[in-house]
Amino acid sequence: NVLLGLTTGDLAQFGSDIFDIAKKTATGFDIASTAALEFSRQGLNVEETLKRTSAALTLTRISGLDSVKSVDALTTALNSFNKEGLTEPSEILRHSLEDMSPYIRFQKLNIGLCILLTIFSVL
Repeated sequence: NVLLGLTTGDLAQFGSDIFDIAKKTATGFDIASTAALEFSRQGLNVEETLKRTSAALTLTRISGLDSVKSVDALTTALNSFNKEGLTEPSEILRHSLEDMSPYIRFQKLNIGLCILLTIFSVL
C-alpha cells in the first residue's frame, strides 16, 4: 500500500484483481502478488501494475520462463522501447526482432516470440 498509496477499499480491490489475475493465469496468489509488487516498485500506477502483472504471468505460462524472468524480460523490453521513443507497432516489431536474435540463435525462438506477443498485449 505504501508504494501505490491506496485507500483501504482500493487496496482490497487491488488484492481481488491480483487474485483474478492469478486465477486467470493459473498462478499462485503469492507469485502474482510478488510480480505486482515488483511492477509497483517501478512507480507504475495501479492500472499499469495490473496490466503488466497479467502480461508477465501470461508470459510465464506460455513460455516456460519463471515469473521473475518474465517480469524482468517484460520490464527490459518495455523500458527499451520507451527509451527509444518507440510507439508505432511496426517500429516495436522491428526492434523486437533485433532484440530477439540471441534467442533465435540459441534455438529459443518460442521464448522470444512469447516475449514479443506479451509486449504487444501491454501496449
